[in-house]
Amino acid sequence: MISRLVTRISFSLAAVLALAATPVSGLAHSDTQLSLSLAVEPEARAFSESEVLSKVHLLDLSEIFAGRLGAARGMKAEVKDYGKMLLADHRKHDTELHALAQQRSASLLQVVPVEQWEREGFLKQSAALKELLTLRGCAFDMKYLDTMIEAHMFGIELINRNLQFVANTPSADFLNATLPVLQAHLDHAKMLKEGLSCAD
Repeated sequence: MISRLVTRISFSLAAVLALAATPVSGLAHSDTQLSLSLAVEPEARAFSESEVLSKVHLLDLSEIFAGRLGAARGMKAEVKDYGKMLLADHRKHDTELHALAQQRSASLLQVVPVEQWEREGFLKQSAALKELLTLRGCAFDMKYLDTMIEAHMFGIELINRNLQFVANTPSADFLNATLPVLQAHLDHAKMLKEGLSCAD
């Protein structure tokens, strides 16, 4: 049997939030801790409904964390507001995802099987979030928006490439309804990036 490469990603926002001048109400533990466990499949295969929903759950966890970070550390008001929007939208989406998983008797897995390109996408996003923990001011805002653009492009690709595994199920309907939301987040980040000026 070919073994799988398991990657664990874990870090905290606690230090950032302790310094944040404007805390966001409704803080939940999951907003400040990001912990992902990915197992790369050695061979191409179809993924189960539980596995697909678990991947999307990881997207939500990453975006909830990113939203909390942007709301806490963004310099520009519009960047803070963007973070708050991500936080609210992905909390809501993840709540709906949990309900769907329960209805479908699908388990959200502790260690999520992924393809190599998906592992690389999650690792790239987590590395960018870790870098953001070290930045402040306009440097933070610029890097944050770049990170959110790349993260949402990755999320859209992940969903599009996994839809085939849940075809003709309520999960497919749910994921198809998710795509316009992610596209709106992507477009918003691009718009903010184009208008961002550190001279203001």
